[in-house]
Amino acid sequence: MLPETLQQWLEQALAQLRCRRAEASVRAELEAHLSEQYGALLARGLPAEEAAAAAAREMGDPVLVGGGLDRVHRPRPAWGQVAAVGALLLAGALLRCAVDREAAGAAVNSAAAWLVVPKGFWGVLLAVAPALLLLVLAARFFDITLLERHTGKLYAVFCVLAVVCFTAGARVGGRFYYGAPLALLFLPLYAALLYRQRGKGIQGLLTGCFGAAPGLAVCLLTPHLEMTVLLGLCCLAVCLWCCAKNWFGLGARASAAAVLAGAALAAVALGILILNGGTLQYYFGRLQAAMDPASDPMGRGYLPLYVDLMHRASVPLGQGLDPAALAAGDVQYPAGFVFSSVFVRDGYQLSYLAWRLGVLPAALLALAVTAVLALLWRAALRTHNALGRMLGIGCAALLSGQYALNLLLNCGLPVSGGFLAFAGSGGAMLCAQALLAGLMLSAFRLDPVVGDPALRRPAVPAPPLPEGARVAYRDGVLSIRFRR
Repeated sequence: MLPETLQQWLEQALAQLRCRRAEASVRAELEAHLSEQYGALLARGLPAEEAAAAAAREMGDPVLVGGGLDRVHRPRPAWGQVAAVGALLLAGALLRCAVDREAAGAAVNSAAAWLVVPKGFWGVLLAVAPALLLLVLAARFFDITLLERHTGKLYAVFCVLAVVCFTAGARVGGRFYYGAPLALLFLPLYAALLYRQRGKGIQGLLTGCFGAAPGLAVCLLTPHLEMTVLLGLCCLAVCLWCCAKNWFGLGARASAAAVLAGAALAAVALGILILNGGTLQYYFGRLQAAMDPASDPMGRGYLPLYVDLMHRASVPLGQGLDPAALAAGDVQYPAGFVFSSVFVRDGYQLSYLAWRLGVLPAALLALAVTAVLALLWRAALRTHNALGRMLGIGCAALLSGQYALNLLLNCGLPVSGGFLAFAGSGGAMLCAQALLAGLMLSAFRLDPVVGDPALRRPAVPAPPLPEGARVAYRDGVLSIRFRR
């Protein structure tokens, strides 16, 4: 049994391995080396505690040793995650083609006929899904360290794109169409900004806190309150992870307290902005419409009634009931209430699928999205590079938050910003989601643990060589004297 000091060294080294199949053999190999070194030091007469500390010191930095072994025992390429994302993209493209077909006026009288893709939509189906998959692959083979090297330039590009979006971009439903997708792509830049603040103290902490301002400003100007809150929470999660790792060099608790205080002030400022902007009454009206849709059936209660009607018309498996007949027999639906598939583009894909094909297919699609997000979370949590871990946690939280909002939306709650991950509508949002997934897999693929400056051991001065000696070794540093 190894002493506690050596056991901690062993566990820290093994934590760098991503290939769990190699863990048993690597553990046995490292235990043998540690036991041999520890036994040799005990034989020299050193006390047990000193021998354990000396053995751990002579074995080297466990993070660097584990990182080197990780490069030897590399995991299999994450093609499973890529294939899962690709399958969801294909399913989403098929769903959009079928919905567009019905919105165009084609007669669809059964679930089987609804699944048939018409000839005019095959080009869309065969072009959209592969194009999105190519975006995933391109981001997967992208070197994420470029984000850290060119953070300032990329922040400037982001600001320029935001200006273009708000000056020349299209508006849909009172919102700038490209605002939310652009805000989604801000999180990798924020992770790279935090990565550059290691050991910078107060300056790094303030830069990390105020660095989230451009992304939040884009969400507010879109305007999109739910996306603002979601992006702010994801940035807060990444920043708190940095505090837990004492990233800024101010102490974990002190840094976390300062960040939480800043987040509280930002929340108060957002509340004041909502009150002064007069939007509180708007959100209160949406909540009231969700609680009692019949009070404003042709206004704010229209979509909640629409979702409720799809739920009532759905059956466990197969084509649902006729919504028009249900609406005609209910006094809460006015005479002008029209059931149209056009509204599925607002994020109600799961409810619409439950009505068209049955509750079971919709539940399977929801489970498939959950499984893909779980795979992405697994890849993010198994990434040991600091930049990759920040990027992975933030992106996974952002995609999961969007999915949670989409589930609430399909339950009839008055939320927006809920985009079904990889299978929803909106080309710009799907492109942004595909890029985020690819960047997460890129961090897991490269994972440059040994070359990570955040984990690199500080330089140790070379030991002086004794007179006449040509080689000396001390504290893991080898010195060699050469003759000219």
